[in-house]
Amino acid sequence: MEPMIYACRSRAASVTSKAKSNDSLASLPTSKESKEGFLQSLISKVTSKKDKLPDSLHDAIQEGRIQDVCKLLQNFNPKYIFEKTNSNSDPPLIAATQCGHKDIVELLLRYGDNVNRQNASGATPLMIASRVGNLSIMQTLLRNPGIAVNHTDFHHKTALLWCMQASDEHYTLEAVKILLDNGVNPSLEDKSGNTALTLAKKKGFFAIVDVLCKHMNEHKVNNTKDHLTSSGEFENSLSSITTISSHSFGASSFASSHIDTGEDNTLAKTIQVVAKRIGTDWKMLFRDLYLQPGQQARSVSVKHIEHKAQGLYDMAYEALMEWRQSQGDGATVQVLRNALLECGRKDIADMIRDQET
Repeated sequence: MEPMIYACRSRAASVTSKAKSNDSLASLPTSKESKEGFLQSLISKVTSKKDKLPDSLHDAIQEGRIQDVCKLLQNFNPKYIFEKTNSNSDPPLIAATQCGHKDIVELLLRYGDNVNRQNASGATPLMIASRVGNLSIMQTLLRNPGIAVNHTDFHHKTALLWCMQASDEHYTLEAVKILLDNGVNPSLEDKSGNTALTLAKKKGFFAIVDVLCKHMNEHKVNNTKDHLTSSGEFENSLSSITTISSHSFGASSFASSHIDTGEDNTLAKTIQVVAKRIGTDWKMLFRDLYLQPGQQARSVSVKHIEHKAQGLYDMAYEALMEWRQSQGDGATVQVLRNALLECGRKDIADMIRDQET
Protein backbone atom coordinates (compact mmCIF):
# COMPACT_ATOMS: atom_id res chain seq x y z
CA MET A 1 0.00 0.00 0.00
CA GLU A 2 2.75 2.43 0.94
CA PRO A 3 4.68 1.96 -2.36
CA MET A 4 1.52 2.80 -4.22
CA ILE A 5 0.96 6.00 -2.25
CA TYR A 6 4.57 7.04 -2.83
CA ALA A 7 4.22 6.46 -6.58
CA CYS A 8 1.04 8.55 -6.70
CA ARG A 9 2.71 11.40 -4.87
CA SER A 10 5.71 11.30 -7.20
CA ARG A 11 3.46 11.35 -10.23
CA ALA A 12 1.50 14.29 -8.82
CA ALA A 13 4.71 16.24 -8.12
CA SER A 14 5.91 15.58 -11.65
CA VAL A 15 2.66 16.81 -13.13
CA THR A 16 2.75 19.94 -10.94
CA SER A 17 6.35 20.67 -11.93
CA LYS A 18 5.53 20.35 -15.63
CA ALA A 19 2.53 22.63 -15.20
CA LYS A 20 4.64 25.31 -13.54
CA SER A 21 7.22 24.98 -16.31
CA ASN A 22 4.53 25.36 -18.93
CA ASP A 23 3.16 28.42 -17.12
CA SER A 24 6.63 30.03 -17.12
CA LEU A 25 7.08 29.31 -20.82
CA ALA A 26 3.64 30.67 -21.52
CA SER A 27 4.59 33.91 -19.72
CA LEU A 28 7.63 34.50 -21.97
CA PRO A 29 7.08 37.12 -24.66
CA THR A 30 6.69 35.90 -28.22
CA SER A 31 7.27 39.00 -30.38
CA LYS A 32 10.75 40.51 -30.95
CA GLU A 33 9.79 43.80 -29.29
CA SER A 34 8.36 42.04 -26.24
CA LYS A 35 11.46 39.87 -25.88
CA GLU A 36 13.74 42.93 -25.95
CA GLY A 37 11.60 44.65 -23.34
CA PHE A 38 11.60 41.55 -21.15
CA LEU A 39 15.38 41.22 -21.30
CA GLN A 40 15.82 44.91 -20.56
CA SER A 41 13.66 44.61 -17.45
CA LEU A 42 15.76 41.68 -16.23
CA ILE A 43 18.98 43.65 -16.81
CA SER A 44 17.63 46.69 -14.98
CA LYS A 45 16.68 44.54 -11.99
CA VAL A 46 20.16 43.05 -11.79
CA THR A 47 21.82 46.45 -12.34
CA SER A 48 19.72 48.22 -9.73
CA LYS A 49 20.61 45.56 -7.20
CA LYS A 50 24.27 45.70 -8.21
CA ASP A 51 24.54 49.49 -8.08
CA LYS A 52 22.73 50.23 -4.86
CA LEU A 53 25.70 51.71 -3.02
CA PRO A 54 26.03 51.45 0.75
CA ASP A 55 26.02 54.64 2.80
CA SER A 56 29.47 53.70 4.10
CA LEU A 57 31.14 55.10 0.95
CA HIS A 58 31.55 58.66 2.21
CA ASP A 59 32.35 57.47 5.73
CA ALA A 60 35.26 55.54 4.25
CA ILE A 61 36.36 58.60 2.27
CA GLN A 62 36.16 60.92 5.25
CA GLU A 63 38.13 58.54 7.43
CA GLY A 64 40.69 57.85 4.70
CA ARG A 65 39.98 54.11 4.48
CA ILE A 66 41.34 53.60 0.99
CA GLN A 67 40.98 49.80 1.08
CA ASP A 68 37.24 50.08 1.69
CA VAL A 69 36.89 52.62 -1.13
CA CYS A 70 38.86 50.29 -3.39
CA LYS A 71 36.55 47.35 -2.57
CA LEU A 72 33.51 49.45 -3.40
CA LEU A 73 35.03 50.42 -6.74
CA GLN A 74 35.67 46.75 -7.49
CA ASN A 75 32.25 45.49 -6.41
CA PHE A 76 30.06 48.26 -7.84
CA ASN A 77 29.84 50.18 -11.06
CA PRO A 78 32.45 52.99 -10.67
CA LYS A 79 30.15 55.38 -12.54
CA TYR A 80 27.71 55.30 -9.64
CA ILE A 81 30.53 55.60 -7.13
CA PHE A 82 31.72 58.80 -8.83
CA GLU A 83 28.27 60.39 -8.77
CA LYS A 84 27.13 59.48 -5.25
CA THR A 85 27.13 62.67 -3.19
CA ASN A 86 27.35 63.13 0.56
CA SER A 87 25.13 65.28 2.78
CA ASN A 88 26.93 68.40 1.48
CA SER A 89 26.18 67.47 -2.13
CA ASP A 90 29.86 66.76 -2.76
CA PRO A 91 30.86 63.80 -4.98
CA PRO A 92 33.64 61.47 -3.75
CA LEU A 93 36.49 63.17 -5.63
CA ILE A 94 35.71 66.55 -4.08
CA ALA A 95 35.07 65.01 -0.65
CA ALA A 96 38.46 63.26 -0.77
CA THR A 97 40.11 66.53 -1.82
CA GLN A 98 38.51 68.43 1.05
CA CYS A 99 39.66 65.80 3.53
CA GLY A 100 43.18 65.90 2.09
CA HIS A 101 43.31 62.20 1.16
CA LYS A 102 45.63 62.28 -1.84
CA ASP A 103 45.72 58.47 -2.15
CA ILE A 104 41.94 58.29 -2.53
CA VAL A 105 42.02 61.14 -5.06
CA GLU A 106 44.59 59.20 -7.10
CA LEU A 107 42.54 55.99 -6.78
CA LEU A 108 39.36 57.63 -8.08
CA LEU A 109 41.22 59.18 -10.98
CA ARG A 110 42.80 55.82 -11.87
CA TYR A 111 39.34 54.31 -12.05
CA GLY A 112 38.34 57.03 -14.52
CA ASP A 113 36.64 59.74 -12.49
CA ASN A 114 36.30 63.16 -14.14
CA VAL A 115 39.08 65.43 -12.84
CA ASN A 116 36.81 68.45 -13.47
CA ARG A 117 33.81 67.03 -11.63
CA GLN A 118 31.71 69.75 -9.99
CA ASN A 119 29.75 69.94 -6.77
CA ALA A 120 26.44 71.73 -6.22
CA SER A 121 28.10 75.18 -6.40
CA GLY A 122 30.08 74.37 -9.53
CA ALA A 123 33.41 74.00 -7.73
CA THR A 124 35.96 71.48 -9.00
CA PRO A 125 38.56 69.48 -7.03
CA LEU A 126 41.28 71.89 -8.21
CA MET A 127 39.37 74.84 -6.77
CA ILE A 128 38.96 73.08 -3.43
CA ALA A 129 42.62 72.07 -3.27
CA SER A 130 43.67 75.60 -4.22
CA ARG A 131 41.57 77.20 -1.49
CA VAL A 132 42.94 74.99 1.28
CA GLY A 133 46.48 75.19 -0.11
CA ASN A 134 46.92 71.43 -0.53
CA LEU A 135 49.83 71.65 -2.95
CA SER A 136 50.30 67.89 -3.26
CA ILE A 137 46.72 67.26 -4.38
CA MET A 138 46.89 70.29 -6.68
CA GLN A 139 49.89 68.78 -8.46
CA THR A 140 48.17 65.40 -8.67
CA LEU A 141 45.13 66.97 -10.33
CA LEU A 142 47.23 69.14 -12.65
CA ARG A 143 49.12 66.09 -13.94
CA ASN A 144 45.85 64.74 -15.32
CA PRO A 145 45.70 65.53 -19.07
CA GLY A 146 42.01 66.43 -18.85
CA ILE A 147 42.39 69.17 -16.25
CA ALA A 148 40.77 72.53 -17.05
CA VAL A 149 42.78 75.11 -15.10
CA ASN A 150 40.57 78.03 -16.15
CA HIS A 151 37.29 76.30 -15.40
CA THR A 152 34.87 78.56 -13.49
CA ASP A 153 32.22 77.83 -10.89
CA PHE A 154 28.72 79.30 -10.93
CA HIS A 155 30.12 82.61 -9.63
CA HIS A 156 32.71 82.80 -12.44
CA LYS A 157 35.54 82.03 -10.03
CA THR A 158 38.57 80.11 -11.26
CA ALA A 159 40.89 78.05 -9.07
CA LEU A 160 43.15 81.10 -8.88
CA LEU A 161 40.31 83.21 -7.50
CA TRP A 162 39.50 80.43 -5.03
CA CYS A 163 43.09 80.76 -3.80
CA MET A 164 42.32 84.29 -2.68
CA GLN A 165 39.75 82.98 -0.19
CA ALA A 166 42.52 81.48 1.96
CA SER A 167 43.85 83.25 5.03
CA ASP A 168 47.41 81.89 5.00
CA GLU A 169 49.52 83.92 2.57
CA HIS A 170 52.38 81.42 2.50
CA TYR A 171 50.36 78.46 1.21
CA THR A 172 48.30 80.77 -0.98
CA LEU A 173 51.47 82.12 -2.59
CA GLU A 174 52.74 78.63 -3.38
CA ALA A 175 49.34 77.63 -4.78
CA VAL A 176 49.29 80.74 -6.98
CA LYS A 177 52.74 79.90 -8.35
CA ILE A 178 51.67 76.34 -9.18
CA LEU A 179 48.55 77.53 -10.99
CA LEU A 180 50.44 80.19 -12.96
CA ASP A 181 53.03 77.60 -14.00
CA ASN A 182 50.20 75.43 -15.33
CA GLY A 183 48.56 78.07 -17.52
CA VAL A 184 45.88 79.71 -15.38
CA ASN A 185 44.72 83.08 -16.71
CA PRO A 186 45.17 85.74 -13.97
CA SER A 187 43.08 88.35 -15.81
CA LEU A 188 39.77 86.45 -15.50
CA GLU A 189 37.17 88.16 -13.30
CA ASP A 190 34.46 86.84 -11.02
CA LYS A 191 30.87 88.10 -11.11
CA SER A 192 31.85 91.09 -8.99
CA GLY A 193 34.60 92.11 -11.40
CA ASN A 194 37.45 91.02 -9.12
CA THR A 195 40.66 89.56 -10.49
CA ALA A 196 43.19 87.64 -8.43
CA LEU A 197 45.35 90.76 -8.37
CA THR A 198 42.63 93.03 -6.96
CA LEU A 199 41.75 90.44 -4.31
CA ALA A 200 45.40 90.01 -3.34
CA LYS A 201 45.69 93.78 -2.88
CA LYS A 202 42.56 93.93 -0.74
CA LYS A 203 43.92 91.22 1.55
CA GLY A 204 47.36 92.77 1.74
CA PHE A 205 49.09 89.77 0.15
CA PHE A 206 51.85 91.88 -1.39
CA ALA A 207 54.12 88.93 -2.17
CA ILE A 208 51.29 87.51 -4.30
CA VAL A 209 50.75 90.92 -5.92
CA ASP A 210 54.41 90.92 -6.99
CA VAL A 211 54.19 87.38 -8.40
CA LEU A 212 51.02 88.15 -10.35
CA CYS A 213 52.41 91.40 -11.75
CA LYS A 214 55.63 89.71 -12.82
CA HIS A 215 53.71 86.90 -14.50
CA MET A 216 51.45 89.28 -16.40
CA ASN A 217 54.44 91.32 -17.50
CA GLU A 218 56.16 88.25 -18.87
CA HIS A 219 53.21 86.53 -20.51
CA LYS A 220 51.46 89.32 -22.40
CA VAL A 221 48.16 89.12 -20.54
CA ASN A 222 45.02 89.61 -22.63
CA ASN A 223 46.95 89.08 -25.85
CA THR A 224 48.58 92.51 -25.70
CA LYS A 225 51.52 92.75 -28.11
CA ASP A 226 53.63 94.68 -25.63
CA HIS A 227 56.34 93.27 -23.40
CA LEU A 228 55.65 95.07 -20.14
CA THR A 229 58.70 96.84 -18.79
CA SER A 230 60.52 95.05 -15.96
CA SER A 231 62.10 96.76 -12.95
CA GLY A 232 65.52 96.73 -14.58
CA GLU A 233 64.18 98.26 -17.78
CA PHE A 234 62.40 101.10 -16.02
CA GLU A 235 65.55 103.11 -15.29
CA ASN A 236 66.80 102.73 -18.85
CA SER A 237 63.41 103.78 -20.18
CA LEU A 238 63.32 107.01 -18.19
CA SER A 239 66.92 107.97 -18.89
CA SER A 240 67.21 107.18 -22.57
CA ILE A 241 63.80 107.41 -24.22
CA THR A 242 63.03 110.76 -25.79
CA THR A 243 60.64 109.61 -28.47
CA ILE A 244 58.88 106.30 -27.95
CA SER A 245 58.06 104.62 -31.21
CA SER A 246 55.85 101.65 -31.86
CA HIS A 247 58.97 99.65 -32.74
CA SER A 248 60.84 100.32 -29.48
CA PHE A 249 57.90 99.39 -27.29
CA GLY A 250 56.14 97.01 -29.65
CA ALA A 251 53.02 99.15 -29.24
CA SER A 252 50.16 99.46 -31.67
CA SER A 253 49.68 102.29 -34.15
CA PHE A 254 47.09 103.83 -31.84
CA ALA A 255 49.55 104.31 -28.99
CA SER A 256 52.38 105.50 -31.21
CA SER A 257 50.20 108.29 -32.58
CA HIS A 258 49.93 109.75 -29.06
CA ILE A 259 53.64 110.31 -28.33
CA ASP A 260 54.18 113.42 -26.22
CA THR A 261 57.35 115.51 -26.68
CA GLY A 262 56.24 118.54 -24.64
CA GLU A 263 58.04 120.36 -21.86
CA ASP A 264 57.30 117.84 -19.11
CA ASN A 265 59.28 115.09 -20.78
CA THR A 266 59.76 113.18 -17.52
CA LEU A 267 56.00 112.85 -17.01
CA ALA A 268 55.55 111.76 -20.62
CA LYS A 269 58.17 109.03 -20.22
CA THR A 270 56.72 107.96 -16.88
CA ILE A 271 53.26 107.69 -18.42
CA GLN A 272 54.64 105.43 -21.12
CA VAL A 273 56.29 103.10 -18.62
CA VAL A 274 53.28 103.02 -16.29
CA ALA A 275 51.05 102.16 -19.24
CA LYS A 276 53.37 99.28 -20.02
CA ARG A 277 53.23 97.88 -16.47
CA ILE A 278 49.78 98.67 -15.11
CA GLY A 279 47.93 95.89 -16.95
CA THR A 280 44.31 95.38 -15.95
CA ASP A 281 44.67 97.85 -13.06
CA TRP A 282 44.54 100.86 -15.38
CA LYS A 283 40.84 101.32 -14.56
CA MET A 284 41.52 101.67 -10.83
CA LEU A 285 44.44 103.99 -11.51
CA PHE A 286 42.27 106.12 -13.81
CA ARG A 287 39.69 106.42 -11.02
CA ASP A 288 42.21 107.15 -8.27
CA LEU A 289 44.00 109.85 -10.29
CA TYR A 290 40.91 112.05 -10.19
CA LEU A 291 40.47 111.44 -6.45
CA GLN A 292 43.82 113.05 -5.63
CA PRO A 293 43.74 116.50 -3.97
CA GLY A 294 43.44 119.40 -6.42
CA GLN A 295 42.35 117.30 -9.38
CA GLN A 296 39.44 118.38 -11.56
CA ALA A 297 36.45 116.13 -12.25
CA ARG A 298 36.81 113.42 -14.84
CA SER A 299 35.16 114.14 -18.18
CA VAL A 300 35.75 110.82 -19.99
CA SER A 301 34.38 107.45 -18.89
CA VAL A 302 36.15 104.10 -18.77
CA LYS A 303 33.73 102.74 -21.38
CA HIS A 304 34.66 105.55 -23.74
CA ILE A 305 38.34 104.62 -23.47
CA GLU A 306 37.62 100.91 -23.89
CA HIS A 307 35.63 101.68 -27.02
CA LYS A 308 38.31 103.98 -28.41
CA ALA A 309 41.42 101.89 -27.72
CA GLN A 310 42.42 98.29 -28.24
CA GLY A 311 44.66 96.28 -25.94
CA LEU A 312 45.70 96.90 -22.35
CA TYR A 313 48.61 99.20 -23.19
CA ASP A 314 46.54 101.39 -25.50
CA MET A 315 43.73 101.72 -22.95
CA ALA A 316 46.11 102.56 -20.11
CA TYR A 317 48.04 105.07 -22.22
CA GLU A 318 44.88 106.77 -23.46
CA ALA A 319 43.52 107.01 -19.89
CA LEU A 320 46.77 108.54 -18.58
CA MET A 321 47.00 111.01 -21.45
CA GLU A 322 43.37 112.00 -20.92
CA TRP A 323 44.17 112.66 -17.27
CA ARG A 324 47.25 114.70 -18.15
CA GLN A 325 45.48 116.84 -20.72
CA SER A 326 42.47 117.48 -18.48
CA GLN A 327 44.58 118.49 -15.44
CA GLY A 328 47.21 120.66 -17.12
CA ASP A 329 49.83 121.76 -14.58
CA GLY A 330 48.03 119.68 -11.94
CA ALA A 331 49.19 116.49 -13.64
CA THR A 332 52.54 115.64 -12.07
CA VAL A 333 54.69 112.58 -11.49
CA GLN A 334 54.00 112.85 -7.76
CA VAL A 335 50.22 112.80 -8.28
CA LEU A 336 50.63 109.77 -10.54
CA ARG A 337 52.76 108.03 -7.93
CA ASN A 338 50.21 108.75 -5.17
CA ALA A 339 47.42 107.31 -7.32
CA LEU A 340 49.50 104.19 -7.97
CA LEU A 341 49.84 103.70 -4.22
CA GLU A 342 46.09 104.19 -3.79
CA CYS A 343 45.24 101.49 -6.32
CA GLY A 344 47.69 99.03 -4.81
CA ARG A 345 50.52 99.25 -7.36
CA LYS A 346 53.28 100.01 -4.90
CA ASP A 347 55.73 98.19 -7.16
CA ILE A 348 55.44 100.82 -9.90
CA ALA A 349 55.23 103.72 -7.42
CA ASP A 350 58.46 102.60 -5.75
CA MET A 351 60.26 102.40 -9.07
CA ILE A 352 59.24 105.98 -9.87
CA ARG A 353 60.43 107.13 -6.44
CA ASP A 354 63.75 105.32 -6.78
CA GLN A 355 64.39 106.88 -10.17
CA GLU A 356 63.67 110.38 -8.84
CA THR A 357 66.20 109.91 -6.04
